[in-house]
Amino acid sequence: ETALPVACFMNPTHIHENRNPLPQRLLLFGYLPPPIGGVRLLFRQLVRELEVMPAVRCRVISLTGRCRNRIARVWNLLRAGIVAMFLIPRCDVVSLHPTNTALAVLGPWIFALSRLFRKPMLVRKFGGDFANVFARWPGWLRFTLRRTVLRAELWMFETHTLCEAFAPL
Repeated sequence: ETALPVACFMNPTHIHENRNPLPQRLLLFGYLPPPIGGVRLLFRQLVRELEVMPAVRCRVISLTGRCRNRIARVWNLLRAGIVAMFLIPRCDVVSLHPTNTALAVLGPWIFALSRLFRKPMLVRKFGGDFANVFARWPGWLRFTLRRTVLRAELWMFETHTLCEAFAPL
């Protein structure tokens, strides 16, 4: 398997042509270092590359927290969800770069806000274990994710395995 994003799934009914001469306002949710890790470094690199593009204005909501227990990590995600209520109306595109937990906790909320404010949403998922983790989650959670965040306009997966697992959706 390759270490680069190999496929994206688009929902063409939600793609909008940009006729606005102003820079695109991107709202990115993701994990920044520290600690140092592959996904965090890739997200930081993406942010840095977008920040120098004149056609783009970035706002980053870091999901990184210095949380040692699960309750504190979930609280950190809920806090990001509250901030999202105020920032999504002011952006043009919402971009989510979640861990598995962040996708389960924050994903449906970000999706709902994106729909409410008519903002296209993209999700970039790294890590080949997501299909297995998704299959082990309770039925109500899989149902919720299928009805919400898995219907985002654009999904980018790191591996062919993930592309194949989620292609039917």
